[in-house]
Amino acid sequence: MIWSSPWLIGGFLFVLLPLLATIGLSFCQFNGTRAPVFCGLENWAALFDDSVLGLTLVNTSTFALLSLGLGTIVSLATAVIIHQAKFGATWWRICMLAPTMTPLVAVGIIWRWALNGEYGLVNHFLAWFGIDGPSWLLDANWTLPSMVLISIWGIGQSSLVLLIGLSDVPQTIQEAAQIDGAGAVSQFRLITLPLVTPLILFNLLVEMMYVWQTFAVPYIMLPGGGPGRRCYFFTMYIYDIAFRYQRFGYACALCCVELIVVLIPLFIARMLIRRLPIVPHAL
Repeated sequence: MIWSSPWLIGGFLFVLLPLLATIGLSFCQFNGTRAPVFCGLENWAALFDDSVLGLTLVNTSTFALLSLGLGTIVSLATAVIIHQAKFGATWWRICMLAPTMTPLVAVGIIWRWALNGEYGLVNHFLAWFGIDGPSWLLDANWTLPSMVLISIWGIGQSSLVLLIGLSDVPQTIQEAAQIDGAGAVSQFRLITLPLVTPLILFNLLVEMMYVWQTFAVPYIMLPGGGPGRRCYFFTMYIYDIAFRYQRFGYACALCCVELIVVLIPLFIARMLIRRLPIVPHAL
């Protein structure tokens, strides 16, 4: 108990207490300067008449699905390539994790410059091949795909988890399959992929929480959500409600909605994961 007390105190001060305060303020009118005034379910009732809330939920859900799908494919492919590398494995691991250590504000500034339609690095690179690049951040058809591609920037941690899982696949099973005539693709599909599936699902759960909290990069690159507000995400709306309009009570109600939206899929996915015969019950 003595050794765990710092963690318990930290969890109470920085997790449980803010959570309870957020729930409590969601039932109040609070502008940040005057004392909160209890208003009952007024903030919660306003959620059902908020058209912007529906827009941000659709935008964030679409971004999450595309980002998680593409990120899972790329992180798994990256882990397989590094696992099969004959030399420089340590160097490749460092390169894989380096982008995740870059501050998100810097990431947003770098990509805002790189995707500039006139002098950006991406369009300059495409021009070498005779391709006229679009205005990535000014065209409503390209803003969301741009944000999805940028989300690949932080797949290093997911790739590292999958790389560890690939290293734990028993070599004896693969050698037996190879003796039986199974090719590389068959070995991956029938042996490797089923064994790392729990880690893939674990990554999806973790990344889903991060994706729903995406804020810094899109807020810097596309203030207001960009053309057509295609990239106006849920966290950006919470920030604007709280700090632009000083409606902290309503912002807390929005935070509770986000918590519910994230927790329900997490609990469902956790139940599905536990049904897998190769998943430890600790999950």
